[in-house]
Amino acid sequence: MKVLISNIQRFSLHDGPGIRTTVFFMGCPLQCPWCCNPENRTEEIKTYKDDFGVTRTYGKQYSVEELKKEVLKDQLFYKEEGGITYSGGEPLLQLSKILSLLKYLKQTNISQCVETTLSVPNCLLENVLDYIDLFYIDLKILNKEELKEKLNGDFDLIYSNLKILKKKNKKIVFRIPVVKGYSYNEDNFALIKNIVKEFKPIDVEVFSVHNLAKKKYTNLKLEYEDFETIDDKELERIKKYITSK
Repeated sequence: MKVLISNIQRFSLHDGPGIRTTVFFMGCPLQCPWCCNPENRTEEIKTYKDDFGVTRTYGKQYSVEELKKEVLKDQLFYKEEGGITYSGGEPLLQLSKILSLLKYLKQTNISQCVETTLSVPNCLLENVLDYIDLFYIDLKILNKEELKEKLNGDFDLIYSNLKILKKKNKKIVFRIPVVKGYSYNEDNFALIKNIVKEFKPIDVEVFSVHNLAKKKYTNLKLEYEDFETIDDKELERIKKYITSK
Protein backbone atom coordinates (compact mmCIF):
# COMPACT_ATOMS: atom_id res chain seq x y z
CA MET A 1 0.00 0.00 0.00
CA LYS A 2 1.45 3.34 -1.05
CA VAL A 3 0.36 6.97 -0.76
CA LEU A 4 1.05 9.86 -3.11
CA ILE A 5 2.80 12.81 -1.47
CA SER A 6 3.97 16.06 -3.04
CA ASN A 7 6.19 17.33 -0.23
CA ILE A 8 7.42 16.64 3.30
CA GLN A 9 8.11 20.00 4.92
CA ARG A 10 10.33 19.97 7.99
CA PHE A 11 10.48 22.45 10.87
CA SER A 12 6.97 23.80 10.19
CA LEU A 13 5.86 26.41 12.71
CA HIS A 14 2.38 27.29 11.43
CA ASP A 15 0.71 23.89 10.98
CA GLY A 16 -0.10 23.11 14.59
CA PRO A 17 1.48 23.41 18.04
CA GLY A 18 5.25 23.33 18.37
CA ILE A 19 7.71 22.27 15.70
CA ARG A 20 6.09 19.98 13.17
CA THR A 21 6.76 17.94 10.07
CA THR A 22 4.01 18.60 7.51
CA VAL A 23 3.18 15.87 5.00
CA PHE A 24 1.33 17.09 1.90
CA PHE A 25 -0.94 14.47 0.34
CA MET A 26 -2.17 14.74 -3.23
CA GLY A 27 -5.84 14.71 -4.24
CA CYS A 28 -8.75 16.93 -3.20
CA PRO A 29 -12.53 16.81 -3.78
CA LEU A 30 -12.80 20.63 -3.81
CA GLN A 31 -11.73 23.02 -6.54
CA CYS A 32 -10.84 26.28 -4.80
CA PRO A 33 -9.58 28.90 -7.29
CA TRP A 34 -7.26 30.38 -4.64
CA CYS A 35 -5.65 27.06 -3.68
CA CYS A 36 -2.01 27.59 -2.68
CA ASN A 37 -1.13 23.96 -3.48
CA PRO A 38 -2.58 23.40 -6.98
CA GLU A 39 -0.20 20.48 -7.50
CA ASN A 40 -2.30 18.60 -4.94
CA ARG A 41 -5.69 19.08 -6.57
CA THR A 42 -5.56 15.68 -8.22
CA GLU A 43 -4.03 12.40 -7.09
CA GLU A 44 -1.48 12.03 -9.86
CA ILE A 45 2.20 12.71 -10.39
CA LYS A 46 2.78 15.91 -12.39
CA THR A 47 5.82 16.99 -14.39
CA TYR A 48 6.83 20.48 -15.50
CA LYS A 49 9.83 22.37 -16.81
CA ASP A 50 11.50 24.96 -14.59
CA ASP A 51 12.92 28.30 -15.77
CA PHE A 52 16.04 26.52 -17.02
CA GLY A 53 14.16 23.92 -19.04
CA VAL A 54 14.84 21.13 -16.55
CA THR A 55 12.01 18.62 -16.11
CA ARG A 56 10.87 18.40 -12.50
CA THR A 57 8.14 16.47 -10.71
CA TYR A 58 5.38 17.06 -8.20
CA GLY A 59 4.53 13.83 -6.40
CA LYS A 60 6.19 10.70 -5.10
CA GLN A 61 4.83 7.34 -3.98
CA TYR A 62 5.70 6.34 -0.40
CA SER A 63 5.16 3.01 1.30
CA VAL A 64 4.17 3.07 4.98
CA GLU A 65 7.71 2.13 6.01
CA GLU A 66 9.27 4.78 3.79
CA LEU A 67 7.00 7.47 5.20
CA LYS A 68 7.63 6.29 8.75
CA LYS A 69 11.36 6.60 8.20
CA GLU A 70 10.98 10.11 6.82
CA VAL A 71 8.82 11.55 9.60
CA LEU A 72 10.87 9.96 12.38
CA LYS A 73 13.95 11.81 11.16
CA ASP A 74 12.53 14.82 13.00
CA GLN A 75 11.48 13.02 16.18
CA LEU A 76 13.94 15.04 18.27
CA PHE A 77 11.92 18.20 17.53
CA TYR A 78 8.55 16.78 18.57
CA LYS A 79 9.07 16.94 22.33
CA GLU A 80 7.59 20.35 23.10
CA GLU A 81 4.06 19.88 21.73
CA GLY A 82 5.37 19.30 18.22
CA GLY A 83 4.58 16.39 15.96
CA ILE A 84 3.27 15.57 12.50
CA THR A 85 0.63 17.41 10.51
CA TYR A 86 -1.12 15.84 7.52
CA SER A 87 -2.08 18.39 4.90
CA GLY A 88 -2.88 18.46 1.22
CA GLY A 89 -4.87 18.46 -0.88
CA GLU A 90 -7.25 16.57 1.34
CA PRO A 91 -5.24 14.14 3.51
CA LEU A 92 -8.28 12.20 4.70
CA LEU A 93 -8.59 10.74 1.21
CA GLN A 94 -5.38 8.76 1.77
CA LEU A 95 -4.81 8.49 5.54
CA SER A 96 -6.73 5.22 5.83
CA LYS A 97 -3.98 3.62 3.74
CA ILE A 98 -1.39 4.26 6.46
CA LEU A 99 -3.34 3.24 9.56
CA SER A 100 -0.44 1.15 10.84
CA LEU A 101 1.75 4.27 10.89
CA LEU A 102 -0.94 6.33 12.60
CA LYS A 103 -1.27 3.64 15.27
CA TYR A 104 2.49 3.46 15.79
CA LEU A 105 2.81 7.24 16.18
CA LYS A 106 -0.09 7.28 18.63
CA GLN A 107 1.54 4.56 20.72
CA THR A 108 4.80 6.52 20.63
CA ASN A 109 2.99 9.63 21.92
CA ILE A 110 3.81 11.69 18.84
CA SER A 111 1.13 14.32 18.22
CA GLN A 112 -0.77 14.06 14.94
CA CYS A 113 -2.82 16.86 13.35
CA VAL A 114 -4.90 16.96 10.18
CA GLU A 115 -5.63 19.98 7.99
CA THR A 116 -8.92 19.16 6.28
CA THR A 117 -12.06 20.48 4.64
CA LEU A 118 -14.03 17.44 5.92
CA SER A 119 -15.30 16.97 2.35
CA VAL A 120 -14.92 13.20 2.49
CA PRO A 121 -17.20 10.22 3.20
CA ASN A 122 -17.84 9.73 6.93
CA CYS A 123 -16.01 6.40 6.95
CA LEU A 124 -12.71 8.01 5.93
CA LEU A 125 -12.91 10.32 8.94
CA GLU A 126 -14.05 7.59 11.33
CA ASN A 127 -11.18 5.33 10.26
CA VAL A 128 -8.57 7.71 11.68
CA LEU A 129 -10.43 9.40 14.55
CA ASP A 130 -8.68 7.51 17.34
CA TYR A 131 -5.21 8.55 16.21
CA ILE A 132 -5.58 12.26 15.44
CA ASP A 133 -5.17 14.74 18.29
CA LEU A 134 -6.20 17.95 16.56
CA PHE A 135 -8.22 18.84 13.47
CA TYR A 136 -7.64 22.08 11.57
CA ILE A 137 -10.83 22.56 9.56
CA ASP A 138 -11.24 25.02 6.70
CA LEU A 139 -14.62 26.75 6.63
CA LYS A 140 -14.96 28.44 3.25
CA ILE A 141 -18.42 28.93 1.77
CA LEU A 142 -21.30 27.60 3.88
CA ASN A 143 -24.25 28.46 1.65
CA LYS A 144 -25.15 25.05 0.20
CA GLU A 145 -25.83 26.19 -3.35
CA GLU A 146 -22.81 28.48 -3.58
CA LEU A 147 -20.50 25.89 -2.05
CA LYS A 148 -21.55 23.35 -4.65
CA GLU A 149 -21.46 25.78 -7.56
CA LYS A 150 -18.18 27.54 -6.78
CA LEU A 151 -16.07 24.88 -5.04
CA ASN A 152 -17.80 21.55 -5.82
CA GLY A 153 -18.47 21.11 -2.10
CA ASP A 154 -21.25 19.40 -0.16
CA PHE A 155 -22.28 21.24 3.02
CA ASP A 156 -24.35 18.34 4.36
CA LEU A 157 -21.31 16.07 4.17
CA ILE A 158 -19.11 18.61 5.96
CA TYR A 159 -21.75 19.13 8.63
CA SER A 160 -22.17 15.40 9.25
CA ASN A 161 -18.41 15.07 9.74
CA LEU A 162 -18.42 17.98 12.18
CA LYS A 163 -21.07 16.15 14.22
CA ILE A 164 -18.84 13.05 14.29
CA LEU A 165 -15.97 15.11 15.68
CA LYS A 166 -18.23 16.73 18.27
CA LYS A 167 -19.57 13.37 19.43
CA LYS A 168 -15.99 12.16 19.95
CA ASN A 169 -15.03 15.41 21.75
CA LYS A 170 -12.19 16.02 19.31
CA LYS A 171 -10.18 19.23 19.50
CA ILE A 172 -10.78 21.42 16.47
CA VAL A 173 -9.54 24.75 15.12
CA PHE A 174 -11.53 26.51 12.42
CA ARG A 175 -9.52 28.22 9.67
CA ILE A 176 -11.41 30.74 7.57
CA PRO A 177 -9.92 31.99 4.30
CA VAL A 178 -11.31 35.40 3.37
CA VAL A 179 -11.61 35.64 -0.41
CA LYS A 180 -13.38 38.42 -2.28
CA GLY A 181 -15.96 37.04 -4.68
CA TYR A 182 -16.23 33.80 -2.70
CA SER A 183 -16.18 33.70 1.12
CA TYR A 184 -16.02 37.45 1.75
CA ASN A 185 -19.60 38.48 2.48
CA GLU A 186 -21.64 39.10 5.61
CA ASP A 187 -24.17 36.33 4.92
CA ASN A 188 -21.35 33.80 4.81
CA PHE A 189 -19.82 35.20 8.00
CA ALA A 190 -23.19 34.79 9.73
CA LEU A 191 -23.37 31.12 8.68
CA ILE A 192 -19.81 30.56 9.92
CA LYS A 193 -20.67 32.28 13.20
CA ASN A 194 -23.49 29.77 13.74
CA ILE A 195 -21.13 26.84 13.13
CA VAL A 196 -18.59 28.31 15.56
CA LYS A 197 -21.28 28.61 18.21
CA GLU A 198 -22.45 25.04 17.68
CA PHE A 199 -19.10 23.26 17.56
CA LYS A 200 -17.02 25.43 19.91
CA PRO A 201 -13.50 25.18 18.46
CA ILE A 202 -10.49 25.79 20.68
CA ASP A 203 -9.49 28.57 18.28
CA VAL A 204 -10.56 30.37 15.11
CA GLU A 205 -8.04 31.62 12.53
CA VAL A 206 -9.16 34.20 9.96
CA PHE A 207 -6.73 34.94 7.15
CA SER A 208 -6.48 36.53 3.72
CA VAL A 209 -5.54 34.49 0.69
CA HIS A 210 -2.29 35.37 -1.07
CA ASN A 211 -0.84 35.08 -4.56
CA LEU A 212 2.41 33.31 -3.64
CA ALA A 213 1.47 30.15 -5.57
CA LYS A 214 1.21 31.90 -8.94
CA LYS A 215 4.45 30.30 -10.14
CA LYS A 216 3.05 26.82 -9.49
CA TYR A 217 0.02 27.58 -11.66
CA THR A 218 2.33 28.78 -14.44
CA ASN A 219 4.45 25.62 -14.15
CA LEU A 220 1.38 23.39 -14.35
CA LYS A 221 -0.21 25.47 -17.13
CA LEU A 222 -3.27 26.14 -14.99
CA GLU A 223 -5.49 29.21 -15.21
CA TYR A 224 -4.75 31.64 -12.40
CA GLU A 225 -6.80 34.43 -10.84
CA ASP A 226 -5.15 37.22 -8.83
CA PHE A 227 -6.86 37.80 -5.51
CA GLU A 228 -7.01 41.03 -3.55
CA THR A 229 -5.41 40.85 -0.11
CA ILE A 230 -7.62 41.70 2.88
CA ASP A 231 -5.93 43.98 5.43
CA ASP A 232 -5.33 42.98 9.05
CA LYS A 233 -7.84 45.44 10.48
CA GLU A 234 -10.67 43.95 8.41
CA LEU A 235 -9.59 40.40 9.27
CA GLU A 236 -9.72 41.31 12.95
CA ARG A 237 -13.22 42.74 12.53
CA ILE A 238 -14.40 39.56 10.86
CA LYS A 239 -12.87 37.35 13.54
CA LYS A 240 -14.38 39.46 16.33
CA TYR A 241 -17.83 39.11 14.75
CA ILE A 242 -17.55 35.37 14.10
CA THR A 243 -16.36 34.60 17.63
CA SER A 244 -18.70 36.98 19.50
CA LYS A 245 -21.52 35.53 21.55
